[in-house]
Amino acid sequence: MSDTKKISIIIVNHQSKRHLKKCIASLRAKIKPETDCEIIVVNNDTSENLKDLSFLFPEIKILISPKNFGFGSAANIGANEAIFDILFFLNPDTEIINGKICCLLEEFENNPEIGIIGPRLIDRNGNTECWFLGKEPTLLKTIGNNFGFFSHKKILKNNKKTEVDWISGAAFFVRKDIFKKLAGFDEKFFLYFEDVDFCRRTKQSRWKVLYFPEFIVRHLGGKSFSSQCVQKKHFYRSQKRYFLKHYGKIQAEIIDFLRRLTHNLKNKKD
Repeated sequence: MSDTKKISIIIVNHQSKRHLKKCIASLRAKIKPETDCEIIVVNNDTSENLKDLSFLFPEIKILISPKNFGFGSAANIGANEAIFDILFFLNPDTEIINGKICCLLEEFENNPEIGIIGPRLIDRNGNTECWFLGKEPTLLKTIGNNFGFFSHKKILKNNKKTEVDWISGAAFFVRKDIFKKLAGFDEKFFLYFEDVDFCRRTKQSRWKVLYFPEFIVRHLGGKSFSSQCVQKKHFYRSQKRYFLKHYGKIQAEIIDFLRRLTHNLKNKKD
């Protein structure tokens, strides 16, 4: 058995205990017995006790984050404990619907230039999600997306493996040596854009990011938030940080201004 037949699955939990059982069960059903695998759950929520999961799934490893420092920080904790060569970051509010993990591992083995692979994400109704992959979010593309001109619409309709600029961290396969070399997710992003940022740094290091639509994951999305308002607050804060990091202060301020302008116009209509 080659080393790339081994995988460490890392799940970050935050207010999602009710989804974990189904998520882990779907993993069990899709992993072949001959595939060496470990499942690491990083509990990022001190209010939720996950000890009962150990009785249901004695093979999983549960790590406790002392405080919620964000998704990237907790994911990095899991990666530091991982023993295998491929990391699979997976949200707890997901379920593998179709596809074999061994096929994705073979993709890594047969194509050494690939650094990251992401599956197709669908919602609870079976529709392909809009925002789980895309092209580099430049200022112009971001403005276009806000007006409904999706630069990645063709990719979403494509059923063939396609190279993309970024893949959502909700379901995210990556070589561990690359993840370590690039120092993992940037923990300055509390939530959102840590995946876009990592994919950008991966491509800058001359590795490819591949969309693999035959592997399908159902994603409920945003189930760890008490309100959409909190969710949006994290998104826009990370979006501004991303532009500041990669495009400078002026573009970051433009993005923030356009966001506030759009918000004010929407409130006037309401």
